[in-house]
Amino acid sequence: MESAPPDDVFRDHAGVQKQKQEGYFYVGASVLRGRLTPEQMHSAADLAQRYGSGELRTTVMQNLLIVNVPQANTELLVKELDAIGLKVAGSPFWRGAIACSGSEFCKLALTETKSYARWLVQELDDRFPGFDQHLKLHVTGCPNSCGQHWIADIASKARRLRSTAKCMMLTTSAWAALWGSINPSRAQSAIAAWPQKFRERFRAYCSST
Repeated sequence: MESAPPDDVFRDHAGVQKQKQEGYFYVGASVLRGRLTPEQMHSAADLAQRYGSGELRTTVMQNLLIVNVPQANTELLVKELDAIGLKVAGSPFWRGAIACSGSEFCKLALTETKSYARWLVQELDDRFPGFDQHLKLHVTGCPNSCGQHWIADIASKARRLRSTAKCMMLTTSAWAALWGSINPSRAQSAIAAWPQKFRERFRAYCSST
């Protein structure tokens, strides 16, 4: 018996998705960098009470779910989540981004990660507004890799450079044979090449299967 492909090709629980319970949906909002303000958290809790069962859940992709939402409430809920900065229909860069705590809250981290991840997503959104492929964009602040850079399509990992004893964010690709590491001085040009390289590799993979 062949299994059907999942309805949600992104597999990240973002968007409006059907639950097993008839007539109920869950609404997943993409939380950029996995960071919520107190105001957003209070507002999300209020929306869960008003439009769902009062229950909030988090995901491994650092996203936020409001569950048990009647179908009639989904449209209003999406609008109110967007209004507080929690995008339900974010870009592939926005919804695919993950960042570890970074040096702001972690003594093991070599550098800051959260602001860098926001800048990276905004830069990619500005450069490629029509990009429509699913990808994982992970940022990790040290070799311990809580940001799981090794499973990302595009990843940045902080490393200490021996020549200068400074900490810098080096960009790497999951396609190590194609790119390997990218020096920070080439980051701008590398960013411009990422989406096209991703499409080429994705098409090649699909053709080989």
